[in-house]
Amino acid sequence: MSKDERAKPVVMLTIANNAEKTLRRCIDSVLDQKCESLLYYVCDNGSADGTRSIINEYAENDTRVVPILCKDNCWRLIELVSTILLEHEDGYFAVLDADDEYKPGFLEKMLAFIRENDLGLALCGSDDVNADTDELCSRKELGYDLVLTGKSFLTEYLNYRRYIYDFWGKLYTTPTLRRAYIDYCRSNVWFAGIGRNFELFNYSVLKSLKRAGVLGESLHKHYVYPDSQSTRFFPGRIEASVSVYYTALEFLTSFGEVDSVTQDYLYAVYLGQINEVMERLISSDLSLAEKRSYMSHIFSHPLTNEMMAHEAGIQFRNLSERHKFKTEMEKLIAAGGA
Repeated sequence: MSKDERAKPVVMLTIANNAEKTLRRCIDSVLDQKCESLLYYVCDNGSADGTRSIINEYAENDTRVVPILCKDNCWRLIELVSTILLEHEDGYFAVLDADDEYKPGFLEKMLAFIRENDLGLALCGSDDVNADTDELCSRKELGYDLVLTGKSFLTEYLNYRRYIYDFWGKLYTTPTLRRAYIDYCRSNVWFAGIGRNFELFNYSVLKSLKRAGVLGESLHKHYVYPDSQSTRFFPGRIEASVSVYYTALEFLTSFGEVDSVTQDYLYAVYLGQINEVMERLISSDLSLAEKRSYMSHIFSHPLTNEMMAHEAGIQFRNLSERHKFKTEMEKLIAAGGA
């Protein structure tokens, strides 16, 4: 590796809001990475606890830490990413949530992978960890390295799709990220409070590059909280899932005709997201009338009707049982949604 390549900045970002209990673990996992040119932006997004003092403490003791201090919860992640990118024309970029951590070797292995294969984006696996017990709930890990280029973005979709629906566990090249942000802004798509935004953004990333890759190892820990924002119901969730479906389909068809298995998979993913929405809706504080109305909206949506009428194979269990699922939901609606 050349001296110029080593000198390219590796920029990382964490946005923290009332994260004093987990922030030190997060920051330490970044600062302990082996990297000669690390620059770490840590944003206090209007915290009311000791988050800001922790950030200032690290910034005073380590010049790699650059504090960003806000009076209120004013920054959306993708917007802050774009602001930071204005300062960096070349290099690499990664994000870490304030309650998560990267495993040792994340940057070292991901940088080697991205450089050796001339990638615009490298992805890795992730562990879901119970935040209360520190027990491993599940591990997303491919088990082998996968390099994507040209039509393999279509043929390998079932193998890499689950690695693109969030922002963590990734190392982007800065030029790729800049191009993707412009494309994403032009799409004018944002669903407030709903986690599908990062998946939509990552399709803009994929469209902007020629080569991407999945490193076959899990190098990230995601801590799961029972009452996190991702488990709550927000109006617009089904519209976000519809947008993801059509964005994915448009991306895939740019490489050729989508085969029956991939089409079934797209429907199965959409149906799985409907199931998630239903679970959150049923446990929400909405009135019975509001729950019934939104359930009816979901099952009368044109894409839902299209998915239900599709002649699917048996490869994806939830899709094979979709009519049973709909019947159960209809019974639930009739019973009052409780």
